[in-house]
Amino acid sequence: MAFRILENIDEKILDTTIEYGSRMTTEKPSTKSIAKVCGVSEFVIYDHFSGKENLVAEADKRVMNKLYRVQKKLYCQNIDFKTFWYKMVDYFVTNPTITGWTMNYGYIFPRTKEPTGSKDAENKIMEMGKEALISLGFHLNNDNAYLFTWMWIYRSIVTYAALVIFAGMADFPAAREGSYALCFNGVSSCLRKEE
Repeated sequence: MAFRILENIDEKILDTTIEYGSRMTTEKPSTKSIAKVCGVSEFVIYDHFSGKENLVAEADKRVMNKLYRVQKKLYCQNIDFKTFWYKMVDYFVTNPTITGWTMNYGYIFPRTKEPTGSKDAENKIMEMGKEALISLGFHLNNDNAYLFTWMWIYRSIVTYAALVIFAGMADFPAAREGSYALCFNGVSSCLRKEE
């Protein structure tokens, strides 16, 4: 039996999974449809990722690592919270695949069991949020507060970008300012700015 070399097939499968997961549609992607786009059999996905749950967990890890690099680059510039929020909105507006994946993650890929690495992903989100909030001069009482606050902030950023990208909302200064104010006022009672 002859075997063909599948160069970068893992990356191609992950990219296709993220692309499928980013679409604003009611169609839930299957491993069969992902395999077809990649030009491989469904067996290859199961062989490389041990099933759909692990494939989705790996795709999510890939997206989170991209987001982590982007936000770390921003807050290492010693910018204020508002500038950070605006620049993250810019990133999501110019990266509709990342925005769509982030909006759809739980809906498009419903879980039958907790995927491998989900605790690692939750810890990464908390670490990202805590690191960003502290670097922006904010301090909270505990790790759960950092996680909740960061998720609130991220949801405001991603929702704004999704409205611009997928719902055709005009992206203009007053809309951004209003969305930012809702986010900041909503979480500011939880945040303690370091003097």
